[in-house]
Amino acid sequence: MTSPTPDVVFKTILIVDDDEVLGRSLARQCEELGFKVRLRSDTAGLTSEDFEPFDVVILDLMMPNLDGIEILRLLGDCKRKPALIPMSGLGGKLLNSATQLAQFHGLKVLGELQKPFKPSDVNKLFPTNAPETIAPLAQLAQLPDGVTVTASDIERAIIKHEFVVYFQPQIRLMDASWIGVEALVRWQHPVHGLLGPKTFVPLAETSHLARRFTFEVIGQAIAGVKALERDAHFRGKLSVNFPPVAMDDVNIPEELQALLAEMDFPTKRLTLEVTETSLPQAVKVSLDVQARLALRGIGLSIDDFGTGHSSLERLSDSPFSELKIDLMFVSRLDDNEAARRIVENAISLGQNLNMVVAAEGVETESQYEWLKAHGCQSAQGYFILPPTEVAGVVQWAKTWRPDLATAGAQR
Repeated sequence: MTSPTPDVVFKTILIVDDDEVLGRSLARQCEELGFKVRLRSDTAGLTSEDFEPFDVVILDLMMPNLDGIEILRLLGDCKRKPALIPMSGLGGKLLNSATQLAQFHGLKVLGELQKPFKPSDVNKLFPTNAPETIAPLAQLAQLPDGVTVTASDIERAIIKHEFVVYFQPQIRLMDASWIGVEALVRWQHPVHGLLGPKTFVPLAETSHLARRFTFEVIGQAIAGVKALERDAHFRGKLSVNFPPVAMDDVNIPEELQALLAEMDFPTKRLTLEVTETSLPQAVKVSLDVQARLALRGIGLSIDDFGTGHSSLERLSDSPFSELKIDLMFVSRLDDNEAARRIVENAISLGQNLNMVVAAEGVETESQYEWLKAHGCQSAQGYFILPPTEVAGVVQWAKTWRPDLATAGAQR
């Protein structure tokens, strides 16, 4: 069971369940948490537009007429996609499949409900339905209906330096010491406010502007790290997401080294994160680029590990120094045996390949402690600190106590 990733304040819920007794009970509990709730027991005639007014959909997968998997397709077609909580009495594996399908459709999954469930299981999904708890340190805006981002918009934003970098600390689990930060880009749009990465990153990283955008973000991130050095005595590493298109350009290692030299930033302090699902198919060229980046001392991390299909041969041949376990598995550690086995195997694989094993999306103390006990080396997530601007990280660093056994005692 996971708590929601704090991107938005959730206010409205649609419960889709043909068990009207259970549905009404669940609706009352959600209303007690402060939500406006609508219950629907029939799926006949549903369209994607029926879901768009709601912030969250709690969906029973076993429904007459349209089943839950068919409804996932409708949710994926929504212009304003609600978050999802799949629900079923048919076992955890079906819920896992539904969760993965939902993510393929671009949906945010807040957690799962396996029938029969207790009221406390629902409370875990929404620990406190209050803006100060669920809202982030800086509220992300959404684009109005009908408004889309174009390559021209991104080019203008690069020129005007509208992209800003937030940071999330990375902690060594063995001793709780602060060892790094991941740079996470936002767009301070002059009209629409602070936009989250899903609004613009996919286009930026696949357009002809991918290189300019990436170098703009790296430059902003290095400037932020230098501020952390000055104000928080930070001496750790910087991790930056790296688009797959850049791994197909043999000139990237020289250009990146030139940028780092210009900004007086050591190559050994930079790690480039490449999503496993986006590893380039042109193996010869990408391996050339990866090897020459490694020769320059730049770290390489496989991000979101477990969501793609990397072969063991490819993992062993590529010079990746870090394996980063996807939050989809980390978020299920508290109550999903299959997820725990997957994470255990990923940790073992990384160790056998002499890679640092990191976990993202750590949201609870129990997840933090489980990862520590099972040999994961580093972690990041909302339990430690949500992504925030430099000033927020500086403030956090003043109270972080690496001498304490757990992060939970420090919050």
